[in-house]
Amino acid sequence: MYQVYVLHSKLFDKIYIGYSSNLLQRLKSHNELGTKGWTIKFRPWILIHTETYDSKAIALKREKELKSFRGRQYIRTMFLKISNYNTKNTFCFFTILQDNFLLKILSTVNSLLFKNLCIKSYPLIDRNF
Repeated sequence: MYQVYVLHSKLFDKIYIGYSSNLLQRLKSHNELGTKGWTIKFRPWILIHTETYDSKAIALKREKELKSFRGRQYIRTMFLKISNYNTKNTFCFFTILQDNFLLKILSTVNSLLFKNLCIKSYPLIDRNF
């Protein structure tokens, strides 16, 4: 299983799009463990969207679509305008939640509000934007 994910840095208004077969470890890398790369400059990152695929090739194709200009417009329109999470007192959610519990949340719940952190996943209405 591969997950395409979208991260947002509210402090810098930056979007990061990636894919991983181990989303939890990848998020930890973006927010805590990474020592070099683009994402360390814009911490903290909030997970705002995920999509799960069985095939690596399909996940890569979807990641590329979301990284396009139209894909980024789609993300800002669909996910950032309706997402009203608050970065005041925000912390890395994966340090709070246990790994298995978090994976269950990401795969079964459309919305989770945990203190000031909101994790949302929305179904795509139009994959061709």
